[in-house]
Amino acid sequence: MSKRRPRRGRPAGVANHERPIVAVYPAACPRCHSTDREPWTRIVREVEHHGTDASTGRPYTHVVWKDTSCRACSQHYRVRIVENRSEENI
Repeated sequence: MSKRRPRRGRPAGVANHERPIVAVYPAACPRCHSTDREPWTRIVREVEHHGTDASTGRPYTHVVWKDTSCRACSQHYRVRIVENRSEENI
């Protein structure tokens, strides 16, 4: 007599979990406007600041500045990133 295998997939009646929408715009070099960059070298500063992003209209809770450099022209530059780390988006 063979054993019955458990059913695969999500059980019936379980709600779908919505994933937050993330809008990411690649950092561009201020000198040559290339988006091909080196990995982030360090986080320079991180501040908890609530506001609304002017370009997307989405709320944010933190502002982060990171350092990187361009692979095309070796220009070092700092990128400002806004993040929404609220509990309701997890």
